[in-house]
Amino acid sequence: MSTALAAVPSFAEELEEDELVAEEEMIFEEEEEEEEEEIIIVPTFSDVGVDYFAFGAIEYLAGLGLLEGSNGKFNPKAPIKRSEIAKIIALDKGYKAPPSYVIKARDITTKHWAYDYMAALEREKVLVGSDGLIRPNDNITRAELAVLLNRAYNYAQPPRFYSFTDVRHSHWAYHSINKLATNGITAQGGSAFNPNAQVTRAEFALFLARTLDDRFKH
Repeated sequence: MSTALAAVPSFAEELEEDELVAEEEMIFEEEEEEEEEEIIIVPTFSDVGVDYFAFGAIEYLAGLGLLEGSNGKFNPKAPIKRSEIAKIIALDKGYKAPPSYVIKARDITTKHWAYDYMAALEREKVLVGSDGLIRPNDNITRAELAVLLNRAYNYAQPPRFYSFTDVRHSHWAYHSINKLATNGITAQGGSAFNPNAQVTRAEFALFLARTLDDRFKH
């Protein structure tokens, strides 16, 4: 009876196998290092860090070309002006007034930087002045913004009305404020809405981001 002898690998074969194993281990270690690398997020604006409450909303709108800052800063806590809002909404909605359109309001001229945007929103009946004034350089209150956003984005009718401690049913912006609450644009009642408080640039960014993308809602 003959006994079969197992093939013994040569020194060259053993060396080649060791090199392959070492190469595979090196590749595996490199892959592990790549997986462990942190994803570094570079904020668009130097004064809006990743931990800021409206960071995502501001980055989102900046990416859409709707928000811009000055000298690399956004100034999130500064009040936002009616003219600034007019520009942002006009750009988002694609509103444009024909060259022949003349603003009815008497407190703005064609020399104003936001004249075309204000004209577009007035023509669409989104921005309506009182007493013949459109107040382009004024800051905007939370109640005024609620009305303006409702005119521009036509939120769904609320199935119920939320109760804010400082917004009575007789308030002139009551229905607009409730639409914002029902549609997840702002807090859903039970607390104060602060209708007369001025809206900051960060707050406006959050309201608009929630309007355009449900991911930013509560």
